[in-house]
Amino acid sequence: MIGYDLNDGSKTLLEQQIDENDIPDPSDDDLTNEPRRLRTLGRGNQAREFCYSGSVVEGVEVTMGHGTRMSFQSELFKKLIAHFAGKEIPGGFNMTDPTSGGIGEWVAQHYRSLTPRHASFVAAVLVAEGYCSHFYQGNGVVLKFPAVG
Repeated sequence: MIGYDLNDGSKTLLEQQIDENDIPDPSDDDLTNEPRRLRTLGRGNQAREFCYSGSVVEGVEVTMGHGTRMSFQSELFKKLIAHFAGKEIPGGFNMTDPTSGGIGEWVAQHYRSLTPRHASFVAAVLVAEGYCSHFYQGNGVVLKFPAVG
C-alpha cells in the first residue's frame, strides 16, 4: 500500500506532481505483473468485484465477474488526473443519470465507447494505485485528486 513512512518524511504519489505527460511509475509496488482483485468504490452491495492487470502508467485490463474484459489506455488515466487535479468531484457512476461534473460524466463525454459505469472501475484503480483518495457523501462516492505542484 502506498502511504507515509512517518520516520523518513517521504512523499506519497498523492503529493508528487502529476501532469498529463509525466505520471509517476509505481514500479516499486510491482502493480503490473500479477492481476489484482479490487472492488468498485460503491458501498455494500453497490460495489462490484473485479480483477485488473497493468497500471495507470501502462494501461489497464479489467476482468469482471463473468469473464468480460475491457481495456483502458494510459491516456485516459493521464487526462483524467490532469483534468481533476486539486479537485473533489462526485463519482457519478449511474448509467442513466450520472452526477453533473463527476468522473462518470467526464469519461462518457470524452470517450464515446465508455459509460459512467466504466468510470467506476477507472476510479477504483486510481484509488488503489494512490493517484486519488475517496470518501462517501450520502450514498455517493467523492474522489479527491491532489493538486499539481
